[in-house]
Amino acid sequence: MESEAATVSRIVHEKGAKLIVGVDPISLALLEAPANYGADIVVGEGQGLGTPLSFGGPYFGFFSLQYDRKIIRQMPGRVVGLTKTKDGTKRAFVLTLSTREQHIRREKATSNICSNESILAFGAGVYLSLLGANGLRKTAEYCLKAAHYLASEINKLKHFEAPIFKGQFYNEFVVRVTKGTMAEVETRLVEEGFVGGYTLEKCHPELGETAIFCTTEMHTFEDIDRFLKVLRKIDKDLGGGA
Repeated sequence: MESEAATVSRIVHEKGAKLIVGVDPISLALLEAPANYGADIVVGEGQGLGTPLSFGGPYFGFFSLQYDRKIIRQMPGRVVGLTKTKDGTKRAFVLTLSTREQHIRREKATSNICSNESILAFGAGVYLSLLGANGLRKTAEYCLKAAHYLASEINKLKHFEAPIFKGQFYNEFVVRVTKGTMAEVETRLVEEGFVGGYTLEKCHPELGETAIFCTTEMHTFEDIDRFLKVLRKIDKDLGGGA
């Protein structure tokens, strides 16, 4: 996590640029709202808001911004506006800025450059309404606590280091194996019934034998302890002792 977001925001805006922030939406139940430190655009993955993994999709992404009519007209996807019914008694939602749409702009439309994931976005809305503010915060706190527990226990192993970066983290962190290869560790984990972290060898070879591990509300502490039991066995086989 970036601990100096306000400073970054100031530098970006001093240079006349826009600040785009990528977030985990559940983490925002604990972290400062991006708008509070001057983010112009906020984007992220919405899968964690109640959408099953489904072997890789479909999911939905979200794209939000401070009000800027010029940017809004260039946004991908359709724009839904909040208004009131004709008699003024109820909230209503309508498609707005229709000059962006295919039936008006044809090939120049900006509403036709993304897929329609409305049903998944609707599902996320239901998920959030069921959790409520308090439930969302509890979910975020659980993810944070579980990740820090997992990282702490991994770091006790002789041939593993976690996290390799010393800044604050939410529910994802990078693990390094100091003997053998991460690919070998991942293979052993699969043999024991676990899908390990995402290896970083190809995208960040400078980090060495590393992988990103994470926890979510779907992982109980019993699950994590079973995973650690296997990892301790792997560490022992690497020469780590009991």
